[in-house]
Amino acid sequence: MTALDALRSRRNLDDSVMLDASDLAFYRDGVLALYGGEDEARERFPQLYRALQEACENLPAPNRLGEPTDFVDGALIDAVTWNREDNRLTVRAVTSLVEPAYFIDEHMEVRTGAGEIVGGFAQSTTDTCHSELVFETDFDPAEFSSTVLEIDYVSNWVTAGNRRLNTMLTSKDAHEEAYLSTRVKAVHVLSPVKRVQGKAAPINICYNRFPLGEEDVDYLYQGKVFDPYNGQQRLFAPVSAWVEFELDEQGRQDSFKRIDITTFKLKMDCQNGISRYEIRGRETNVEHHFVAQPDAAKTYASGFSFDLDPDWKANVPSRRWPARDRVDMLMEVKFEHESGDPGTIELTTMADRSQANVGKVDWMNLLWGCLRKDTRVLMADGSQRPVESVRVGDLVQRDAQGGVAAVSDVVRGFEENLVAFSTVDGRQLVCSRNHPLVTSEGTLPAEQVRGNCRLYGPGGEALVLNGIWDVPGDEVYNLCLDEAADGSGREGGTFFAENILVGDNNMQAFLAWGQSKEALADNPFLAECEEKNRRWNGGRS
Repeated sequence: MTALDALRSRRNLDDSVMLDASDLAFYRDGVLALYGGEDEARERFPQLYRALQEACENLPAPNRLGEPTDFVDGALIDAVTWNREDNRLTVRAVTSLVEPAYFIDEHMEVRTGAGEIVGGFAQSTTDTCHSELVFETDFDPAEFSSTVLEIDYVSNWVTAGNRRLNTMLTSKDAHEEAYLSTRVKAVHVLSPVKRVQGKAAPINICYNRFPLGEEDVDYLYQGKVFDPYNGQQRLFAPVSAWVEFELDEQGRQDSFKRIDITTFKLKMDCQNGISRYEIRGRETNVEHHFVAQPDAAKTYASGFSFDLDPDWKANVPSRRWPARDRVDMLMEVKFEHESGDPGTIELTTMADRSQANVGKVDWMNLLWGCLRKDTRVLMADGSQRPVESVRVGDLVQRDAQGGVAAVSDVVRGFEENLVAFSTVDGRQLVCSRNHPLVTSEGTLPAEQVRGNCRLYGPGGEALVLNGIWDVPGDEVYNLCLDEAADGSGREGGTFFAENILVGDNNMQAFLAWGQSKEALADNPFLAECEEKNRRWNGGRS
């Protein structure tokens, strides 16, 4: 018997399952088993034990309708790969949360369909929204009774400001004939791919904005494509590939017949939650996108190709994140050959490389646009220029000390809702709700600035506000400043818009991330998480 035995009785191959105390004995005993039982958990991990008690006494509230994003707490069992040459099995899994957590505990167990244990792994990660677990072990299928691998992955976490334990179970079956065979020679990813010559990952996908400079943009989705209910930008991302089959010993190829739409999964992980490609109501349409390729005597080798509708029927994340924070993708689907034999393919950003039925996708950034187009920017020579006229290479004044920064990119977009500020000396600024303003209370997104905040001018003078109000949407612009210009190492730069100190596009992303991280101050679980990792011998369970 293993620590996951009780919880895995609720495994669901279709999606992750949130476990809670609606079945009190099952939930409580199952979670405690992961930590050595009740006595050991209470003695060694008292903070976690209290969080479990809180979860048992208070069921989580249901999700509210009209949430600002379709990205939700989630987990994925990503690439499952087996190297035939050295019998090395690798399983990757990830937990991604909308809000920062004091810790994420991950437990993975791999067994065969006959119940034989292949191995397990456990780890605890602190102060994060996102954690990845990688399990590697030797695996020779000939030594086991079943060709099926049953993978179970349990995530436990406590979010900042909420001392209740949350538990999610994610399960996946990997069939040898589908995952470990060489029937698929290669998965050739056609999109998303890096389209800008000479540039490396990430793949940049921009929403409702246009690059005006030499910005590294691979895909643009333009126009007023906002959700009519919550005002959020809709999520678009291209996904296409062609799958090449191997020849058998007689030089023949087993043709493609169809996919199993019930196994189709396409998800995106933005480091703060996971969103899915919605197929409800368009199952037949999705199936029709998977088309058999001609035989080897014609243009392509035998196999199949697909080019999905880029509309995910979801919304982009509710926050912008720093460019260094990756967006990952996983697509998997089972299919049938004309012979009736099964197969499976994956497209994933988590694989080290493309291999057989796994296609490697570069990681992505989602970018979307914060100043109204007629906003004047203070240039390095003291002149004022409308932000719509600023170009790459122009120099702007960075701070009250006369610092100068070069503009590395200019972006243009449309925002549905803007906010206006006026000061007692007559300055007026209109920007997006999340554009950063430097205030007496720190750097804040515009929507959090209040009347008692002071803004700052080019001479360092404090500016008193006498008005804040909402204005209709309009075309907006933002600048990206060259970080090497001041050598400070700061995340994002500043410039003066309407003689008011504001942040650039990079600071806008970093500000949102920083505010989430602040909630994790004074983490009460740190010592226990260190003990967990020692107890699990660096992760081995």
